[in-house]
Amino acid sequence: MINGEELTHLLILINQSLLAGSATASKHYEEILQVNARLLDSTAQLIRKGQQLGEFYSGDAQEMAVLFYASIQGLAQMKVLLKSNFTMPSPAILTAFLLKERK
Repeated sequence: MINGEELTHLLILINQSLLAGSATASKHYEEILQVNARLLDSTAQLIRKGQQLGEFYSGDAQEMAVLFYASIQGLAQMKVLLKSNFTMPSPAILTAFLLKERK
């Protein structure tokens, strides 16, 4: 999201498609839901792996994946709204709820 608009627009488009699909019979609605579920599940698996390695905080990996993607979606919306006034948070801020401090 820092270097271009493509990811931002993709995230907004997915969000709008899901919201519109819930009210209308979109032929791609179910497919988008399935891709989204797979993405969340894959991310939750990565979080579990980080927890097993002791690098991530303990907690419900699925909830943590949802929080991560909700943050990214919200940032995409903020980038569109704020335009040149948008400042992308650092990776350290975005992952602070996941990563344990290294000693």
